[in-house]
Amino acid sequence: MNVTVQPVGGAYNSLVTMSASGLPASAVAIFTPITVTPGSAGAATVMTIRTATQTAGIPTDHNPQFPVTPTFLAAGVIFLAGNRKRLGKSMAAILVMATLLGGAWMMTGCNGGFAGKPGPQPHTYIITITGTSGSLHPSTTITLIVR
Repeated sequence: MNVTVQPVGGAYNSLVTMSASGLPASAVAIFTPITVTPGSAGAATVMTIRTATQTAGIPTDHNPQFPVTPTFLAAGVIFLAGNRKRLGKSMAAILVMATLLGGAWMMTGCNGGFAGKPGPQPHTYIITITGTSGSLHPSTTITLIVR
């Protein structure tokens, strides 16, 4: 973001040090250059805000919709398959169908996070940009939206 430090009431030939406050946690504001001398025409600096790196993960309050684990399902299939001679052909057909349906049912949980809770909501921050020179410290504000 371009920031121009304007002189007030004529030329201002003293050094002005730039700073920013009200940033998100772990964010930093970098001014290039960090000091300017406005003179009679004003002086420009560029402010860059670097926010903390976002990481993806399963939230700690994750509550699966289907508590049946693959191990439990596999144990049931193995148990039924071991007893198929006693069950007959019709039960074997039911076993095959149940296995296919069970697999399809488990894959419904693999939707890549498109169902359930929505993603993080944007946060709005009011950033105060201050130019300090001796006892003077005029400031202005901008709005930062972090998505």
